[in-house]
Amino acid sequence: MIKWKQCMFGAVLAGAVCMNMPQAAFAYDVPEMIEVGLESVCKNATSASIGSSQLAVGTLKNDKFREDGTISSSGGFTAKMVRGEVIRITDSMSQKEAEDLAYSLRRTGFDASCGYLGNDEWTVYVQNSSRSEVESASKKSAERISSFNGICLSGGGENLLMVSNDVDYGFSGTDDTFTINGKQYRGCLRFAVNGTVMTAVNVVDLEEYLYGVIPAEMPASYGEEALKAQTLAARTYAMTKLNAHKSSGYELCDTINCQVYKGYSGENSKTNAIVDETEGEIICYNGTPIEA
Repeated sequence: MIKWKQCMFGAVLAGAVCMNMPQAAFAYDVPEMIEVGLESVCKNATSASIGSSQLAVGTLKNDKFREDGTISSSGGFTAKMVRGEVIRITDSMSQKEAEDLAYSLRRTGFDASCGYLGNDEWTVYVQNSSRSEVESASKKSAERISSFNGICLSGGGENLLMVSNDVDYGFSGTDDTFTINGKQYRGCLRFAVNGTVMTAVNVVDLEEYLYGVIPAEMPASYGEEALKAQTLAARTYAMTKLNAHKSSGYELCDTINCQVYKGYSGENSKTNAIVDETEGEIICYNGTPIEA
């Protein structure tokens, strides 16, 4: 469920003639956060490169990120799909306990990773071993999961973190941005898994999404009023496209199929200021966003 904020506005004429636009004020709920599939960067892939040296790991609850821990790798991370049978330690524990146990198992030859369960609960996943082998080595009870489906982050030649696709997880850079396949974004990252492939998803504030849209859709050198009109049109257009990719596990994509979105890497200070100046404003007819 998305957290909503409400804005009031009158009928708007933004660089175009809107026939029969009512003059009364309307109320429309504009979402605070949106989910953008980064199709131009990582669509239906089996792996992706995350360039940050440290990532916050947490739960996405009502599309808000709650940090529960961090993981580090001096050379960045590789995210890859994991499907099939895994062994999971039954008891949940702290991140440090899970990391220590996974490290100890790796030192004795097991393919072990710290596992994130959400809500500050952690465990250990082991691949390519039997339950009895894991229980004997760890001195803890374990269970076999025959159909695990999720993501593994590796770094420094070792698998560091696994998370099931059933968990409402997210990753965020410690400076509030993250980098995937060479492109930098605000907000946080998760992956929408479809069978054996994954697509990167940026969960981001609507206004920060527009920071990366406006200069990609209209040159920042254009006049201020033209850019304001483009901003209202882009914000309105996003409202009418929120279900465009629901079946894929996100709301919008970053291509011309929705709107071109280049994230933090594509921002411009001039257009950022215009987005801030028009925050929350959209164009409506009879209380409903127009097809902008």
